[in-house]
Amino acid sequence: MENNSLYHYTTLEGFHCIVNNGTPDKLRFHATHIRYLNDMSEYVYYQNLLWKSLKNKKEITEDMFQKFVSSCDLFSDPFVLSLSENDDFLPMWHMYSKDATGVVLEFDKEKIEQALAAYDNNNTSIRLGECRYKQTVEKTVLDSYVKAITKMEEYGKNIFHIIRMYSLNIKDNMVLHKSPDYKYEKEWRIYARSNEIYTKVSNGQIKPYVEIILPISCLKSIKIGPCMPNKEQELQAIKFVLGRKSINIEEFDITNSKITSYRNNM
Repeated sequence: MENNSLYHYTTLEGFHCIVNNGTPDKLRFHATHIRYLNDMSEYVYYQNLLWKSLKNKKEITEDMFQKFVSSCDLFSDPFVLSLSENDDFLPMWHMYSKDATGVVLEFDKEKIEQALAAYDNNNTSIRLGECRYKQTVEKTVLDSYVKAITKMEEYGKNIFHIIRMYSLNIKDNMVLHKSPDYKYEKEWRIYARSNEIYTKVSNGQIKPYVEIILPISCLKSIKIGPCMPNKEQELQAIKFVLGRKSINIEEFDITNSKITSYRNNM
């Protein structure tokens, strides 16, 4: 990872919400429920990958596997905020910043980790993880699942502690495993479980989300998209939005994208 930075691409509307709902020293993000992400197949990718690896195990039947997965649903699904190692990257601008008319926020990875470690909301568990772009499951991990699934049958009605031991593992793997087709995104995810759940309307759909708060000290720079109309005007507007929240804009850089050529029909 270059310069220990992670980047969050967003629209102008998203940026305004992050800043306007925050405070002079904190930014407030919406982490979306994993079942409501743009690509719903992401949620079941690891589940399908796991079954593909397990179905040849003679001690595991599909019915046993589905029972295990259903039992894991007793525990809360995570909410996800996406970051990337890619700075000023055309495909990311296109996909996540309304055809490069938004912004990308650069964060210090170590400061994010410190902030999450010190998270003071007792109703929320929160982690940062790097996405894994794999088509197979490691043997040691597979062996653990075989043990867990077979023990479910052995323990009958008293399987709660077995499920609890392994369910968060499968949930975390479902969060962080993605198809190798998306390896170019170099994605990291902040993922959280919380009792404080809100809803919003986005892209014509009601989506559950939780709030994730990061200190403004994590922010290293703001970059304006290559297709932003009236770049200088928007740069001043961004400074105004930050200034209204009494955020010291001298603490980080605000610049334009270095990309000079962009096609909206990528």
